Amino acid sequence: MLNLAYFKRKSAAINDENAVEVVEDSYAPAIPYLSYPQKEPCQTITDTRFPNELDWVHYNAKIEALPRTPNRFNTNPQFWNNHQALRHREMFDPLALRTKIQMSGDPFLSLFSTHERYRYRILNDEGEPCPPFSCEYNHVKRDGKLLAVADEAGKISILETDKDAYIEHETARTQFYAHGNAVIDVKWSKDDEHLLTASGDRTARLWDAETHECISVMAGHDLTLKCANFHPTNKNLIVTGSKDGAIKLWDTRVCGARTADSEMTHSAIKTIQYAHDENRTKKRRRTLPTKSKPQPLERSVTAAFYLPYKDNIIASSGSYDGQIKFWDCRAGRDAQCVESSEYDGDSARPRGILNMIMDNAGTRLFTLCTDHHIYERNITDIRFSQQRYTNSDFLTGSGFYVQMSISPDDRYLLTGSREKTAFVWQVGRPQECHQFTGHEAEVSAVDWSKRDIGQLATCSDDFTVAIWNLDYSDD
Repeated sequence: MLNLAYFKRKSAAINDENAVEVVEDSYAPAIPYLSYPQKEPCQTITDTRFPNELDWVHYNAKIEALPRTPNRFNTNPQFWNNHQALRHREMFDPLALRTKIQMSGDPFLSLFSTHERYRYRILNDEGEPCPPFSCEYNHVKRDGKLLAVADEAGKISILETDKDAYIEHETARTQFYAHGNAVIDVKWSKDDEHLLTASGDRTARLWDAETHECISVMAGHDLTLKCANFHPTNKNLIVTGSKDGAIKLWDTRVCGARTADSEMTHSAIKTIQYAHDENRTKKRRRTLPTKSKPQPLERSVTAAFYLPYKDNIIASSGSYDGQIKFWDCRAGRDAQCVESSEYDGDSARPRGILNMIMDNAGTRLFTLCTDHHIYERNITDIRFSQQRYTNSDFLTGSGFYVQMSISPDDRYLLTGSREKTAFVWQVGRPQECHQFTGHEAEVSAVDWSKRDIGQLATCSDDFTVAIWNLDYSDD
């Protein structure tokens, strides 16, 4: 309800210059003021055992003098490792971690260890040792603890890494010969039903993971294959890269024919010639001066795979130009390079790329370069690198067999090296590096379990595959 008396008094006060005092004195609110009784002050409760303040001082002094159990965690959260921070979050108030804590990865990585019972020696049919060239963990079956290892003899070994079996028992292993030449790369399909191999016999083969039966032979490259990968959502589509500088796309549903040996062979549905040699399309092929017949100077494709969220885009890297290229491979048209990067290292000339991987989120590319650096690029702009990972002891080696892997949570980057050591960096911290020592020769292929951050594998030229597990025995 409006207070009409108030508005009448205010209008009369506007005509009178001296009525300001009247307005303030004569204003009465429409709602009456309610007065609340004031509360009496609270009484101070004291302990009847210590009526005097001096007694309290003596009592607190005795409490401080009692022996205390040292805290399990460091009082400064800045020095907590990952394990301590997670334990504190579970045992105490989660709001204690509201402040940002810079946790180093070294304490976590130092928990990894290997043992003789987790070392598998790779042998051929004659019982002679042969070096492993590639390895990869599966995705689903056996909780992701099946490791496929490809070796120089053309054999595929499937190790059950969840079993505690000494190598002399040789019980946790199945193997079969996939090629008549060295197998350079091996990949699991997303459902773990198929295995894909790339070999020095210039072919890629698709295998049934259970029966070890060859499903398809993909022949068409002129030189050794360097890589082979499945499409992220369609396992019938495959991409391969070779030392002949070509990228080929395959579809196991079309272009197939039976051979005299009852093998199903497929032809490539699309080919990108000289993917990382632009001069080849304009000039004659360069040759090396030799006494025998001149041989072409090839510029290999070291990595080629489909981008996970762009089904028609293929990313590739080369052994000579140090470039990353994105190819638009939509059906009905020739492949076109839609984006490329330039070598931005410290070397005077471009350095080749040994290996290239993508994180599980599909947002970052990591390239291992022959200048002993790992370059990190964002998928939205690959022209310039954002991070460089290196170490004074890190050497990539002269061969193009060193591989990389990333942890399932995208936090740690793992790679082999020439110096008998595997190196691990925490993503985003290029200055911090951890080394896994124990091999007796160059560490080539590495892989991190896709379902268990607490297990990884390293392959070495000492003819062994080492399985590294988290060990909390000293915690």
